[in-house]
Amino acid sequence: MTARTPRPYQDRAHDELRRHVAAGKRRILLVSPTGSGKTFMLSRVCAGAVAKGKRVAWFAHRRELVRQAAESLTDFGIDVGHSGKGLAAPVQVVGVQAALSRGEAPPADIVVLDEAHHFAADEWGQLPKAYPDALIIGASATPERADGRGLDCLFEDLIVVAQPEELAREGHLVPCETIRPPRPQPAGKIAWPPVEAYLEHTSGRLAVVFAPHVKAAHEFADGFRKHHVPVGVVDGEMPTEERDRVLAEFAARRLLVLVNVYVLTEGWDCPEVDVVILARKFGSRGAFMQAAGRGLRTAKGKSVCTILDLAGVTHIHGDPLEECEFSLDGEPIRRKGTVSLRLCRVCGEPLDDFGSPCARCGIAQRVLEVPGITRDPMAKFARIQRDPDDARAARLARWINEAKGKGWRWQSACHRYRGTYGSPPPSHIVSQALSISLGRPWCPACRTSKCGHVAKSA
Repeated sequence: MTARTPRPYQDRAHDELRRHVAAGKRRILLVSPTGSGKTFMLSRVCAGAVAKGKRVAWFAHRRELVRQAAESLTDFGIDVGHSGKGLAAPVQVVGVQAALSRGEAPPADIVVLDEAHHFAADEWGQLPKAYPDALIIGASATPERADGRGLDCLFEDLIVVAQPEELAREGHLVPCETIRPPRPQPAGKIAWPPVEAYLEHTSGRLAVVFAPHVKAAHEFADGFRKHHVPVGVVDGEMPTEERDRVLAEFAARRLLVLVNVYVLTEGWDCPEVDVVILARKFGSRGAFMQAAGRGLRTAKGKSVCTILDLAGVTHIHGDPLEECEFSLDGEPIRRKGTVSLRLCRVCGEPLDDFGSPCARCGIAQRVLEVPGITRDPMAKFARIQRDPDDARAARLARWINEAKGKGWRWQSACHRYRGTYGSPPPSHIVSQALSISLGRPWCPACRTSKCGHVAKSA
């Protein structure tokens, strides 16, 4: 059994899932942000099922996801079969394309659908239909489809495991800051060349670029090379070996920038990425959240993710850490408290009313609310900058504990605070953070917790 202790929200989701099953639900979707540990949670469910003599079929649509699932299940001490090996094992992890092309549907009492929103498609939907009597559990960070099809054809109910802001507040995701133009850019246009934005704001950091098409991707890469920035390109047409080689060079930091074309939105993790460059439109909040999520995972020495939003899509989709509302009936993911409007998924133009076609391309699609527009040429906003003092103190206290756990001086956490908030922590934040860390009041005047004084607080 893995030694990892479940996080509180993972325990909460596990209990909620058990209640749904006890209530007779047989098709349940777990909605949880990128970086929240969906594979771990699903593996834990599988471990409990195997302990009761159940068989499990786990379907994933990418090699990376198949490998991650197999490794996670093995960490739980489960005998796992995948990639044609271990066919007698109680848990089988199967690639979607292999299952469809070979007609593979291993016997199972429980079926796991990774990135479950894809299984509402006609072809992929054949897999869950092959298990009419099984308990089907899906997982997705973004239960939304570009074609507007609802997931109620697959699932009876959904469980929201956690919201991105909660994970950032608890230190499971990093906070993010966004740099963007004053308004959404016209279709096919971006405010800055990616290399100029990178050199101006994030030079030397590890960045992934989302390009609209292969030609643009190579043009962007040429721009980086002209400025002697190590860069690689990956797209869906590349041979698998070549793509793996580029990804490995990036993971080893031999490349600082990785430009991709619809390849790295799902199923790829490199926690060290701390810059996400959006150089194309995103027709849905789900796709936007997936892209932004590539930079939100925690890593050693990483305190913030910077999003260079060259297309201005955050004016439409908001902050990636905002609380969201989800549904199974085909309604788009929307920021909590906003009205579900419509945005053309083809060209990104707002639509005049619910039923009208797009004035630019003639296609009607759902959209999200367009918030207010800033006036700066490349305005920088950071949700973390709006943290109240209590939240800042709690964050600093966590960093202090992490520093002490590594054998560092606690003051090193103040440098991390400065890198995140742009200025050193004021004394009342320091005293409050140390009080939290020590479990007793800390006096800023005497710089000790033993003088008997009560630490001041703002």
